Amino acid sequence: MGCGVSASSASAPPPTARSSSVSAGTPMASTPALVSTSADAEEVGALRSASGSSDDDDYESGAAWLASTPTETPIMPLVSIVDAHHHFFTSGFPKQALGMPAIANSFGAANRTHMGNRYMPAELVCDLADNNVTHTVFVTCGEFWDKADDVPKHLRCVGETRRCQEIADAALTCALPHLCAAIVAHADLSLGKEKVDELLDAHISAGANLRGVRDNAAASGDDAIFNATKDLNKLANSDFRAGVEEVMRRGLTYDCYIFHLQLEQLADLASTFPELTIVCNHGGSPLGVGTFAPLTWEDNETAAQWRAGVTKLAKCPNVFMKLGGFTMPATGLIASHNLAKPPTSREVADTLAPWFNFLMDNFGTDRCMFESNFPVDKTSCGYTTLWNAFKRVTLDRGCTDDEVAMLFAGTAKRVYRL
Repeated sequence: MGCGVSASSASAPPPTARSSSVSAGTPMASTPALVSTSADAEEVGALRSASGSSDDDDYESGAAWLASTPTETPIMPLVSIVDAHHHFFTSGFPKQALGMPAIANSFGAANRTHMGNRYMPAELVCDLADNNVTHTVFVTCGEFWDKADDVPKHLRCVGETRRCQEIADAALTCALPHLCAAIVAHADLSLGKEKVDELLDAHISAGANLRGVRDNAAASGDDAIFNATKDLNKLANSDFRAGVEEVMRRGLTYDCYIFHLQLEQLADLASTFPELTIVCNHGGSPLGVGTFAPLTWEDNETAAQWRAGVTKLAKCPNVFMKLGGFTMPATGLIASHNLAKPPTSREVADTLAPWFNFLMDNFGTDRCMFESNFPVDKTSCGYTTLWNAFKRVTLDRGCTDDEVAMLFAGTAKRVYRL
Protein backbone atom coordinates (compact mmCIF):
# COMPACT_ATOMS: atom_id res chain seq x y z
CA MET A 1 0.00 0.00 0.00
CA GLY A 2 2.46 2.83 0.34
CA CYS A 3 2.36 5.91 2.53
CA GLY A 4 4.23 3.94 5.16
CA VAL A 5 1.11 2.22 6.42
CA SER A 6 1.99 -1.20 5.07
CA ALA A 7 5.62 -1.09 6.12
CA SER A 8 4.89 -3.68 8.76
CA SER A 9 2.10 -5.38 6.85
CA ALA A 10 4.15 -7.29 4.27
CA SER A 11 2.34 -7.94 1.04
CA ALA A 12 -1.32 -7.17 0.63
CA PRO A 13 -3.54 -10.13 1.51
CA PRO A 14 -5.41 -12.12 -1.10
CA PRO A 15 -8.94 -10.83 -1.50
CA THR A 16 -11.49 -12.51 0.72
CA ALA A 17 -15.18 -12.57 -0.04
CA ARG A 18 -17.36 -10.45 2.12
CA SER A 19 -19.67 -12.82 3.87
CA SER A 20 -22.26 -13.13 6.54
CA SER A 21 -23.69 -14.67 9.64
CA VAL A 22 -26.56 -16.41 11.50
CA SER A 23 -30.17 -16.94 12.47
CA ALA A 24 -32.86 -15.71 14.73
CA GLY A 25 -31.81 -15.37 18.30
CA THR A 26 -30.86 -19.03 18.71
CA PRO A 27 -27.66 -20.84 17.80
CA MET A 28 -27.50 -22.16 14.24
CA ALA A 29 -25.80 -25.23 15.61
CA SER A 30 -24.88 -26.36 19.06
CA THR A 31 -21.39 -25.54 20.27
CA PRO A 32 -19.69 -28.45 22.06
CA ALA A 33 -18.85 -27.80 25.69
CA LEU A 34 -15.17 -28.65 25.39
CA VAL A 35 -13.26 -29.28 28.58
CA SER A 36 -9.56 -28.52 28.83
CA THR A 37 -6.78 -27.03 30.81
CA SER A 38 -7.15 -23.33 31.52
CA ALA A 39 -6.00 -20.88 28.87
CA ASP A 40 -5.79 -17.34 30.19
CA ALA A 41 -4.20 -14.22 28.78
CA GLU A 42 -0.77 -14.80 30.33
CA GLU A 43 -0.63 -18.41 29.12
CA VAL A 44 -1.43 -17.52 25.52
CA GLY A 45 0.94 -14.58 25.63
CA ALA A 46 3.75 -16.87 26.73
CA LEU A 47 2.96 -19.29 23.92
CA ARG A 48 3.03 -16.50 21.35
CA SER A 49 6.37 -15.24 22.61
CA ALA A 50 7.88 -18.72 22.60
CA SER A 51 6.43 -19.96 19.34
CA GLY A 52 6.16 -16.86 17.19
CA SER A 53 3.95 -16.81 14.12
CA SER A 54 1.70 -19.68 13.13
CA ASP A 55 1.95 -18.66 9.47
CA ASP A 56 4.05 -21.73 8.65
CA ASP A 57 1.84 -24.16 10.50
CA ASP A 58 -0.09 -26.56 8.34
CA TYR A 59 -3.68 -25.98 9.36
CA GLU A 60 -6.68 -24.83 7.35
CA SER A 61 -7.33 -21.09 7.37
CA GLY A 62 -10.86 -19.72 7.41
CA ALA A 63 -10.15 -17.70 4.25
CA ALA A 64 -11.36 -20.37 1.85
CA TRP A 65 -14.51 -20.85 3.91
CA LEU A 66 -15.27 -17.12 3.89
CA ALA A 67 -14.70 -17.02 0.14
CA SER A 68 -17.40 -19.64 -0.35
CA THR A 69 -20.24 -17.16 0.16
CA PRO A 70 -21.44 -14.76 -2.55
CA THR A 71 -19.91 -11.33 -2.19
CA GLU A 72 -22.17 -8.79 -0.53
CA THR A 73 -22.09 -5.14 -1.47
CA PRO A 74 -22.69 -2.52 1.22
CA ILE A 75 -26.28 -1.56 1.88
CA MET A 76 -26.91 2.04 2.94
CA PRO A 77 -23.48 2.76 1.41
CA LEU A 78 -23.46 6.47 2.24
CA VAL A 79 -23.73 5.93 6.00
CA SER A 80 -20.49 7.09 7.61
CA ILE A 81 -18.87 4.46 9.81
CA VAL A 82 -16.50 4.77 12.72
CA ASP A 83 -15.28 1.25 13.45
CA ALA A 84 -15.23 1.58 17.23
CA HIS A 85 -13.14 -1.51 17.95
CA HIS A 86 -10.49 -3.44 16.05
CA HIS A 87 -7.08 -5.01 16.65
CA PHE A 88 -3.80 -5.65 14.84
CA PHE A 89 -1.72 -8.83 14.98
CA THR A 90 1.79 -8.99 13.51
CA SER A 91 1.47 -12.77 13.57
CA GLY A 92 -1.31 -15.10 14.49
CA PHE A 93 -1.63 -17.31 17.53
CA PRO A 94 0.73 -20.30 17.27
CA LYS A 95 -0.70 -23.71 16.58
CA GLN A 96 -0.18 -24.73 20.20
CA ALA A 97 -2.51 -21.97 21.35
CA LEU A 98 -5.09 -22.63 18.63
CA GLY A 99 -5.14 -26.25 19.71
CA MET A 100 -6.32 -25.36 23.21
CA PRO A 101 -10.05 -26.12 23.53
CA ALA A 102 -10.49 -22.90 25.52
CA ILE A 103 -9.13 -20.94 22.56
CA ALA A 104 -11.31 -22.88 20.11
CA ASN A 105 -14.37 -22.20 22.25
CA SER A 106 -13.64 -18.49 22.50
CA PHE A 107 -11.96 -17.60 19.21
CA GLY A 108 -12.83 -20.42 16.82
CA ALA A 109 -11.67 -23.84 15.76
CA ALA A 110 -8.44 -23.94 13.74
CA ASN A 111 -10.26 -24.60 10.47
CA ARG A 112 -12.32 -21.42 10.87
CA THR A 113 -10.49 -18.94 13.07
CA HIS A 114 -8.57 -15.97 11.72
CA MET A 115 -6.61 -15.71 14.94
CA GLY A 116 -3.85 -17.75 13.31
CA ASN A 117 -3.30 -15.12 10.63
CA ARG A 118 -1.47 -11.83 10.37
CA TYR A 119 -3.78 -8.80 10.59
CA MET A 120 -2.15 -5.45 10.03
CA PRO A 121 -3.19 -2.18 8.31
CA ALA A 122 -3.02 -3.71 4.83
CA GLU A 123 -5.39 -6.50 5.84
CA LEU A 124 -7.76 -4.13 7.63
CA VAL A 125 -7.92 -1.72 4.69
CA CYS A 126 -8.60 -4.63 2.35
CA ASP A 127 -11.49 -5.73 4.57
CA LEU A 128 -13.11 -2.31 4.95
CA ALA A 129 -12.83 -1.45 1.24
CA ASP A 130 -16.16 -0.30 -0.25
CA ASN A 131 -17.55 0.54 3.19
CA ASN A 132 -17.71 4.21 4.12
CA VAL A 133 -15.36 3.87 7.10
CA THR A 134 -13.96 7.28 8.02
CA HIS A 135 -12.19 6.49 11.32
CA THR A 136 -11.14 3.44 13.32
CA VAL A 137 -10.52 2.89 17.01
CA PHE A 138 -7.63 0.57 17.87
CA VAL A 139 -8.09 -1.38 21.07
CA THR A 140 -5.13 -3.03 22.78
CA CYS A 141 -4.46 -6.69 22.06
CA GLY A 142 -0.92 -7.25 23.30
CA GLU A 143 0.93 -6.30 20.10
CA PHE A 144 4.03 -4.14 19.53
CA TRP A 145 5.16 -4.30 23.15
CA ASP A 146 8.72 -3.20 23.90
CA LYS A 147 10.97 -6.22 24.47
CA ALA A 148 14.21 -4.49 25.43
CA ASP A 149 15.64 -5.66 28.73
CA ASP A 150 16.07 -2.09 29.94
CA VAL A 151 12.34 -1.32 29.63
CA PRO A 152 10.54 -1.95 32.93
CA LYS A 153 7.97 -4.71 32.63
CA HIS A 154 5.01 -2.47 33.49
CA LEU A 155 5.97 -0.02 30.70
CA ARG A 156 6.48 -2.51 27.86
CA CYS A 157 2.90 -2.12 26.67
CA VAL A 158 3.64 1.53 25.81
CA GLY A 159 5.28 0.23 22.63
CA GLU A 160 1.80 -0.63 21.36
CA THR A 161 0.62 2.96 21.76
CA ARG A 162 3.75 4.29 20.07
CA ARG A 163 3.40 1.96 17.07
CA CYS A 164 -0.31 2.65 16.62
CA GLN A 165 0.36 6.37 16.65
CA GLU A 166 2.90 5.82 13.85
CA ILE A 167 0.26 3.91 11.88
CA ALA A 168 -2.25 6.71 12.46
CA ASP A 169 0.22 9.37 11.32
CA ALA A 170 1.14 7.38 8.22
CA ALA A 171 -2.53 6.84 7.27
CA LEU A 172 -3.07 10.61 7.23
CA THR A 173 -0.48 11.00 4.47
CA CYS A 174 -2.52 9.05 1.94
CA ALA A 175 -6.09 8.42 0.88
CA LEU A 176 -6.98 6.04 3.70
CA PRO A 177 -9.50 6.18 6.51
CA HIS A 178 -8.18 7.65 9.73
CA LEU A 179 -6.75 4.40 11.08
CA CYS A 180 -6.16 4.40 14.84
CA ALA A 181 -7.83 7.80 15.08
CA ALA A 182 -8.34 6.80 18.70
CA ILE A 183 -6.09 4.45 20.64
CA VAL A 184 -7.23 2.47 23.68
CA ALA A 185 -4.08 1.21 25.40
CA HIS A 186 -3.36 -1.60 27.82
CA ALA A 187 -2.95 -0.72 31.48
CA ASP A 188 -2.70 -2.99 34.49
CA LEU A 189 -4.58 -0.77 36.91
CA SER A 190 -3.75 -2.93 39.93
CA LEU A 191 -0.02 -2.12 39.95
CA GLY A 192 -0.21 0.54 42.64
CA LYS A 193 -0.37 4.31 42.33
CA GLU A 194 3.29 4.98 41.48
CA LYS A 195 3.48 2.49 38.62
CA VAL A 196 -0.02 3.27 37.31
CA ASP A 197 0.80 6.98 37.24
CA GLU A 198 4.04 6.30 35.38
CA LEU A 199 2.31 3.99 32.91
CA LEU A 200 -0.61 6.28 32.11
CA ASP A 201 1.67 9.28 31.64
CA ALA A 202 3.94 7.23 29.36
CA HIS A 203 0.95 6.24 27.21
CA ILE A 204 -0.13 9.88 26.96
CA SER A 205 3.37 10.92 25.89
CA ALA A 206 3.62 8.09 23.34
CA GLY A 207 0.39 8.75 21.47
CA ALA A 208 -1.44 11.96 20.61
CA ASN A 209 -4.42 9.78 19.69
CA LEU A 210 -4.58 8.05 23.07
CA ARG A 211 -8.13 8.30 24.38
CA GLY A 212 -8.37 5.60 27.00
CA VAL A 213 -7.11 2.38 28.49
CA ARG A 214 -8.42 -1.14 28.85
CA ASP A 215 -7.87 -3.55 31.73
CA ASN A 216 -10.06 -6.56 31.12
CA ALA A 217 -12.11 -8.26 33.81
CA ALA A 218 -13.72 -11.11 31.84
CA ALA A 219 -13.72 -14.15 34.12
CA SER A 220 -15.98 -17.19 33.94
CA GLY A 221 -14.58 -19.71 36.39
CA ASP A 222 -14.66 -22.23 33.52
CA ASP A 223 -11.36 -23.53 32.16
CA ALA A 224 -13.05 -24.35 28.84
CA ILE A 225 -13.30 -20.62 28.15
CA PHE A 226 -10.56 -18.03 27.55
CA ASN A 227 -10.49 -15.84 30.65
CA ALA A 228 -8.78 -12.45 30.77
CA THR A 229 -8.32 -12.94 34.52
CA LYS A 230 -8.95 -15.66 37.07
CA ASP A 231 -10.35 -13.09 39.51
CA LEU A 232 -14.14 -13.21 39.28
CA ASN A 233 -14.37 -9.98 41.31
CA LYS A 234 -11.53 -7.93 39.85
CA LEU A 235 -13.70 -4.85 39.37
CA ALA A 236 -14.24 -4.64 43.14
CA ASN A 237 -10.54 -4.94 44.02
CA SER A 238 -9.28 -1.91 45.96
CA ASP A 239 -5.93 -1.74 44.13
CA PHE A 240 -7.73 -1.90 40.79
CA ARG A 241 -10.13 0.87 41.82
CA ALA A 242 -7.23 3.06 42.92
CA GLY A 243 -5.88 2.68 39.37
CA VAL A 244 -9.27 3.51 37.89
CA GLU A 245 -9.25 6.75 39.85
CA GLU A 246 -6.00 7.74 38.12
CA VAL A 247 -7.60 7.05 34.74
CA MET A 248 -10.49 9.33 35.67
CA ARG A 249 -8.14 12.07 36.91
CA ARG A 250 -6.49 12.22 33.49
CA GLY A 251 -9.76 12.43 31.59
CA LEU A 252 -9.23 9.09 29.87
CA THR A 253 -11.96 6.56 29.09
CA TYR A 254 -12.00 3.11 30.64
CA ASP A 255 -12.80 0.34 28.16
CA CYS A 256 -13.68 -2.99 29.71
CA TYR A 257 -14.14 -6.49 28.31
CA ILE A 258 -16.33 -8.47 30.69
CA PHE A 259 -18.69 -11.41 30.57
CA HIS A 260 -22.34 -11.27 31.59
CA LEU A 261 -21.20 -12.37 35.06
CA GLN A 262 -19.52 -8.99 35.68
CA LEU A 263 -22.24 -6.62 34.42
CA GLU A 264 -23.56 -5.74 37.86
CA GLN A 265 -20.00 -5.29 39.15
CA LEU A 266 -19.34 -2.83 36.32
CA ALA A 267 -22.49 -0.95 37.30
CA ASP A 268 -21.17 -0.64 40.83
CA LEU A 269 -17.84 0.65 39.51
CA ALA A 270 -19.64 3.19 37.32
CA SER A 271 -21.69 4.41 40.29
CA THR A 272 -18.54 4.78 42.37
CA PHE A 273 -16.81 6.85 39.68
CA PRO A 274 -19.62 8.87 38.05
CA GLU A 275 -17.18 11.25 36.33
CA LEU A 276 -15.41 8.38 34.56
CA THR A 277 -16.50 7.50 31.01
CA ILE A 278 -16.78 3.71 30.84
CA VAL A 279 -17.15 1.79 27.58
CA CYS A 280 -18.47 -1.76 27.93
CA ASN A 281 -17.01 -3.87 25.14
CA HIS A 282 -18.90 -6.50 23.13
CA GLY A 283 -22.32 -5.88 24.63
CA GLY A 284 -21.35 -7.40 27.95
CA SER A 285 -20.57 -10.76 26.30
CA PRO A 286 -23.14 -13.36 27.31
CA LEU A 287 -21.40 -16.74 27.22
CA GLY A 288 -22.75 -19.67 25.26
CA VAL A 289 -19.92 -22.21 25.44
CA GLY A 290 -18.49 -24.50 28.08
CA THR A 291 -20.75 -24.81 31.11
CA PHE A 292 -22.87 -21.93 29.78
CA ALA A 293 -23.90 -23.66 26.54
CA PRO A 294 -26.23 -23.29 24.81
CA LEU A 295 -27.16 -19.60 24.73
CA THR A 296 -30.65 -18.75 23.50
CA TRP A 297 -32.74 -15.60 23.82
CA GLU A 298 -35.71 -17.21 25.56
CA ASP A 299 -35.92 -19.59 28.53
CA ASN A 300 -32.21 -19.31 29.21
CA GLU A 301 -30.55 -18.56 32.56
CA THR A 302 -27.53 -16.82 31.01
CA ALA A 303 -29.72 -14.60 28.82
CA ALA A 304 -31.88 -13.68 31.83
CA GLN A 305 -28.80 -12.82 33.88
CA TRP A 306 -27.40 -10.78 30.98
CA ARG A 307 -30.68 -8.83 30.61
CA ALA A 308 -30.77 -8.08 34.34
CA GLY A 309 -27.16 -6.89 34.28
CA VAL A 310 -27.68 -4.74 31.18
CA THR A 311 -30.76 -3.13 32.74
CA LYS A 312 -28.80 -2.21 35.87
CA LEU A 313 -25.72 -1.01 33.97
CA ALA A 314 -27.80 1.17 31.65
CA LYS A 315 -28.95 3.23 34.64
CA CYS A 316 -25.41 4.59 34.91
CA PRO A 317 -25.28 7.57 32.51
CA ASN A 318 -21.48 7.46 32.30
CA VAL A 319 -21.51 4.00 30.65
CA PHE A 320 -21.54 3.50 26.88
CA MET A 321 -22.09 0.21 25.10
CA LYS A 322 -20.35 -1.32 22.09
CA LEU A 323 -22.66 -3.38 19.88
CA GLY A 324 -20.50 -6.15 18.49
CA GLY A 325 -18.52 -9.19 19.48
CA PHE A 326 -21.63 -11.37 19.42
CA THR A 327 -20.29 -13.21 16.38
CA MET A 328 -17.32 -14.40 18.44
CA PRO A 329 -17.50 -18.14 19.05
CA ALA A 330 -17.70 -17.48 22.81
CA THR A 331 -21.40 -16.62 22.52
CA GLY A 332 -22.14 -19.82 20.63
CA LEU A 333 -24.70 -17.93 18.54
CA ILE A 334 -22.87 -18.56 15.29
CA ALA A 335 -21.31 -22.00 15.35
CA SER A 336 -19.17 -21.36 12.27
CA HIS A 337 -17.21 -24.59 12.67
CA ASN A 338 -20.43 -26.51 12.04
CA LEU A 339 -21.53 -24.50 8.99
CA ALA A 340 -20.81 -25.66 5.46
CA LYS A 341 -20.73 -22.07 4.25
CA PRO A 342 -20.82 -18.64 5.88
CA PRO A 343 -24.21 -17.23 6.80
CA THR A 344 -25.62 -14.15 5.09
CA SER A 345 -26.03 -10.70 6.58
CA ARG A 346 -29.76 -11.37 6.80
CA GLU A 347 -29.07 -14.42 8.97
CA VAL A 348 -26.56 -12.53 11.09
CA ALA A 349 -29.02 -9.67 11.61
CA ASP A 350 -31.79 -12.03 12.66
CA THR A 351 -29.48 -13.61 15.22
CA LEU A 352 -28.20 -10.33 16.64
CA ALA A 353 -31.51 -8.42 16.61
CA PRO A 354 -33.02 -9.44 19.98
CA TRP A 355 -29.74 -8.81 21.80
CA PHE A 356 -28.93 -5.51 20.10
CA ASN A 357 -32.51 -4.24 20.33
CA PHE A 358 -32.45 -4.89 24.08
CA LEU A 359 -29.19 -2.93 24.38
CA MET A 360 -30.60 -0.03 22.36
CA ASP A 361 -33.86 -0.09 24.33
CA ASN A 362 -31.93 0.32 27.57
CA PHE A 363 -28.98 2.51 26.63
CA GLY A 364 -30.53 4.51 23.81
CA THR A 365 -28.84 4.99 20.47
CA ASP A 366 -26.91 7.97 21.84
CA ARG A 367 -24.97 5.65 24.17
CA CYS A 368 -24.44 2.76 21.72
CA MET A 369 -21.85 2.33 18.98
CA PHE A 370 -21.21 -0.47 16.49
CA GLU A 371 -17.85 -2.26 16.42
CA SER A 372 -16.35 -4.86 14.10
CA ASN A 373 -13.99 -6.48 16.64
CA PHE A 374 -11.95 -7.60 13.65
CA PRO A 375 -10.15 -9.83 13.08
CA VAL A 376 -11.63 -11.79 15.99
CA ASP A 377 -15.18 -11.79 14.61
CA LYS A 378 -13.85 -12.63 11.15
CA THR A 379 -14.12 -16.21 12.35
CA SER A 380 -17.85 -16.02 11.62
CA CYS A 381 -18.27 -13.61 8.72
CA GLY A 382 -16.63 -11.02 6.50
CA TYR A 383 -16.41 -7.30 7.18
CA THR A 384 -19.08 -6.09 4.76
CA THR A 385 -21.43 -8.86 5.81
CA LEU A 386 -21.08 -7.82 9.44
CA TRP A 387 -21.76 -4.14 8.80
CA ASN A 388 -24.65 -5.03 6.49
CA ALA A 389 -26.09 -7.07 9.35
CA PHE A 390 -25.79 -4.08 11.68
CA LYS A 391 -27.57 -1.93 9.09
CA ARG A 392 -30.35 -4.49 8.68
CA VAL A 393 -30.91 -4.46 12.45
CA THR A 394 -31.38 -0.68 12.36
CA LEU A 395 -33.63 -0.85 9.30
CA ASP A 396 -35.80 -3.56 10.86
CA ARG A 397 -35.98 -1.52 14.05
CA GLY A 398 -37.08 1.58 12.15
CA CYS A 399 -34.23 3.78 13.37
CA THR A 400 -34.35 7.42 12.28
CA ASP A 401 -31.53 8.96 10.26
CA ASP A 402 -30.26 10.66 13.41
CA GLU A 403 -30.26 7.37 15.33
CA VAL A 404 -28.39 5.63 12.51
CA ALA A 405 -25.82 8.43 12.46
CA MET A 406 -25.30 8.02 16.21
CA LEU A 407 -24.96 4.25 16.12
CA PHE A 408 -22.53 4.09 13.23
CA ALA A 409 -20.38 7.14 13.97
CA GLY A 410 -21.74 9.84 16.27
CA THR A 411 -21.49 8.06 19.61
CA ALA A 412 -17.97 6.83 18.93
CA LYS A 413 -16.88 10.29 17.81
CA ARG A 414 -18.25 11.83 21.00
CA VAL A 415 -16.82 9.22 23.37
CA TYR A 416 -13.39 9.06 21.78
CA ARG A 417 -13.25 12.76 20.89
CA LEU A 418 -12.67 12.26 17.16
